[in-house]
Amino acid sequence: MDNDYGIVIDLIGNRARVRVEMTAACKHCKSASICIPEGGMTKCLTAIAPEWVKVGQKVKLELPSSSQLFANFLVYIVPLGDMFIGAILGYFLGKKYFPNQDPQQIAAGLGFLFLILSFIGMRILNSYFEKSGMFMPKIVESIDDNQSIRH
Repeated sequence: MDNDYGIVIDLIGNRARVRVEMTAACKHCKSASICIPEGGMTKCLTAIAPEWVKVGQKVKLELPSSSQLFANFLVYIVPLGDMFIGAILGYFLGKKYFPNQDPQQIAAGLGFLFLILSFIGMRILNSYFEKSGMFMPKIVESIDDNQSIRH
């Protein structure tokens, strides 16, 4: 999601629940089935809301591409790198400390263990990322029926 438009349906502190209509881009998105229920035409997002936002207001949501890029790095590259490091470490430790064992088996086991630990670490960091709002869309402007109004 780069820019989406929706209607604020609820306000909770500095967060807003926004109902977003499915766009043409959603039809080609591989993740559409995750964020839009089967046969549905809308999705609800939680976004960071400025003070001027009101329930029922049409708004523009934005998620910076830097946040998207960093999220993809965390989800795909970090676990892969951890698995690779675990496999290399397992191979050399296996050769040194378990000479009667096949080092490739130990490398596979330690690589898998590092992969699991990577996912556990991301799960623990998830609460930090939720509080920071780093990967949460932001409401950037109010949309009037006739024209957009920047805030």
